[in-house]
Amino acid sequence: MNYIKRFLQNNFELNLVYRNVFNSKPMLIDHIAHRTFAEDKVATNYLKNFSGYFLKNDKYNFQKHNATAEWLDFGGNKFDNSYYNNLKLQTNKIYGTPRVFISTYCGVYNDENLKNSNIDLDLVNYHIKNKNEKISYDLYKNIKSYNQYLAWTLVFRNKINHIGFEVDDIQDILQKVSNILPINNPEYPIQVSEDGNLLQFSTASALYPFKFKEGNYEIPKNFIEFVQRKNNREGFSEKNANIVFDSTNGR
Repeated sequence: MNYIKRFLQNNFELNLVYRNVFNSKPMLIDHIAHRTFAEDKVATNYLKNFSGYFLKNDKYNFQKHNATAEWLDFGGNKFDNSYYNNLKLQTNKIYGTPRVFISTYCGVYNDENLKNSNIDLDLVNYHIKNKNEKISYDLYKNIKSYNQYLAWTLVFRNKINHIGFEVDDIQDILQKVSNILPINNPEYPIQVSEDGNLLQFSTASALYPFKFKEGNYEIPKNFIEFVQRKNNREGFSEKNANIVFDSTNGR
């Protein structure tokens, strides 16, 4: 529960959407998403701390970002369980129990994005293994120019990368959100799965200060996604997620 508590704290964009798009009515949560490294235990934490969650036999590959992903579903009553009851103590703006989408970086030595770069792969791997060591802003910028997914994960690892809300009319929501926030992939914002039953768009990540070795710099932190599911569509889509991942390129 600390994951979502930290996400909700001082999240200006979420509050803006809540007031101006949903007219201050509770928003139905579809999923939350984490970016992790292989040694992180995010899925284990959910399975250990909240009964009802289970790992789906459903895996995704994102070669562009050198990552794979899996997700947790909730098998019980999504409006009466320990997760949801804790969520209600945190906020009245969100309701429901989320799916949990967990993507994992596959390692610097497997990353085609970095092979022809001047980046010290051993140094990057050191920071992956030593999460409490502050990274330099120059190294972050250099990594981001080759693989922004890795850059984000290095500085915000384990935190919620984004939150997705389920909506009934994604075109209508897109029009309203685009009036107040910048949109990811603005020329073609709505991503549609191969079967046509999963429609998604996201905002461009908000910039927040982060403390590097050299001091504080504003960098892309998190974003908001909107999801319309047709015909009881479950799960996710590699095609859609590849574009949604680019939300952390920044504004």
